[in-house]
Amino acid sequence: MLGALISGKRLQVFNQRPAAAKKAFLLGIGFVIASFGILPAPPIHAAGPMVIDSFDGPITQNEINSFKTYIQTLQPVVWPNTGSMQSEYAQGKSGEAIKAMGLMYELTQDTAILDRMIYFCDVLLSQRNDILAAPNGQRTAWTNTIAPVWPGNTTDPASADSANGDSVGHLAYCAKLILQTPSIWNTTVPNGELIPMGQRINSALKPS
Repeated sequence: MLGALISGKRLQVFNQRPAAAKKAFLLGIGFVIASFGILPAPPIHAAGPMVIDSFDGPITQNEINSFKTYIQTLQPVVWPNTGSMQSEYAQGKSGEAIKAMGLMYELTQDTAILDRMIYFCDVLLSQRNDILAAPNGQRTAWTNTIAPVWPGNTTDPASADSANGDSVGHLAYCAKLILQTPSIWNTTVPNGELIPMGQRINSALKPS
């Protein structure tokens, strides 16, 4: 479903079908709420500033603003704050947050949401075993090499399984959203770095 939402034509359909857009918005909110262990209670106020005005109708600017405010309070998990980096970015907090930001950007085209998603993906890439410095990185895997994986354990050899596909998927999804927004290709991300987005795509997807 996420891939189908990306085209401008499908986004126009969303604008014409506010109920569908609201359902997708609630799905994005659900990713964040579920991954951070927050259960919304009636009358639909979630954690802190994140608010849902209604369960039907179009997405409101208030809902979008509250989502943007809320994701600024979230931080991607890094070593040594997890025992399994691959799980953290698969169905863990950080991975679910990235999914929610991507979905919300597709619905709103708000680059502030994309910027935060890029930040999370930057951190995700920095935690890859062959990039991260020792002792949490540069670990020998079962291949007897310092493999480009997100380990699922804290002991040697570094383990990794199909859950690593989620991490790769997050990076590819983020790159796809950037590629589909030509107007931002030559802009820089306001995360303290001066790397044009086009160059960031090449770096993130460069084969190891």
